[in-house]
Amino acid sequence: QLVGEQEQRATSHSVDADGYGTGSTISKGHDAVHAALIALGWDAAMEATTPGTPAGTPGMCTDILLSHTPSGQRCCVAIEFDGPSHYLQHPLRMLNGSTTLRNRQLARRVDHLVCISHWEWNELGRDVTAQQRYLQNLLARTLNLGKHSMLPK
Repeated sequence: QLVGEQEQRATSHSVDADGYGTGSTISKGHDAVHAALIALGWDAAMEATTPGTPAGTPGMCTDILLSHTPSGQRCCVAIEFDGPSHYLQHPLRMLNGSTTLRNRQLARRVDHLVCISHWEWNELGRDVTAQQRYLQNLLARTLNLGKHSMLPK
C-alpha cells in the first residue's frame, strides 16, 4: 500500500530568512521513521535545517537530521522519506528531477544522505521491531559502524 495523499498528516508553511516559502508535508511513514529513530536512541530532529557548505552555501531543510549516534558520536546525516510523488512512474521506481536535484544539494551539506522509499518502508508493515532493525542496519552500513557503536551510552 502506498503512502499517498490520504495518509498525509500535516503540511506546514513558513517563510525562511530570505522570504521564500518553505512548505513541507509530513506523512505517516515520515512520522514512523522518526519515531523508530528516537526509540533507537538517535538524536533525530524532524524538519531540520542542515549546516551550510564550507563555500558559504546556506543549509537546507531535510525530513530528519541526525547529529549524534546513540553512543554519542557526532554525525551529520540527512534522512529523506520519499513517497510516491518523488518518483516518475510507480513501476519504474525512478526518482523525478526535483528529487534528484534535492539529493545532490543535500549531499553537499551533510556527511551522509539516506533516502528511504515508501515501498521499502511499507514492506515492513507495522512491525516496530522490523522497522527499527531496518533503520539500524541501514545506518550501520551508511556510517560504517559496528553494532556496539550504535548502542546508547
